[in-house]
Amino acid sequence: MILANVEAVRLACIAWGARDIGAIREIYTPDVVAEGGALWPEGSGAVRGVEEIISTFESIMAAFESSTLIPESLIDGDDVLVVPLLWSGTFRGSETPIEQRLVAAHRFRDGHIAFIGWYADIDGALDAVGLPHSAAETLVPFENALR
Repeated sequence: MILANVEAVRLACIAWGARDIGAIREIYTPDVVAEGGALWPEGSGAVRGVEEIISTFESIMAAFESSTLIPESLIDGDDVLVVPLLWSGTFRGSETPIEQRLVAAHRFRDGHIAFIGWYADIDGALDAVGLPHSAAETLVPFENALR
């Protein structure tokens, strides 16, 4: 397991909750690709380049009073990580939090995220980074990977 990759995901989740766009920008490669399919605000398709992704993130953040991403576990594939997450947020003007479980797929290059995709299930995330579905059997708690 490449600890730097796990740390990059941890820092990205912290930066998301803190709305720290500068920190988020530093975690991605300049040519990063983000894909969210049905989970992406604009629908299916990919967003390319760090500035376009940041712009999309800012529009998502603007809709919420607060928003957090909590990594729960991970599947390691050397230059890829698949990370089930708990997302929670509160829309602006609301006091009722909402939650969603999703799975992020990450591909790394030189310690930075070069691809990120969000999926409704582990199989979709595994497919996105070319890992077999049997890799789901190697799921470990996220915190254990930091040790």
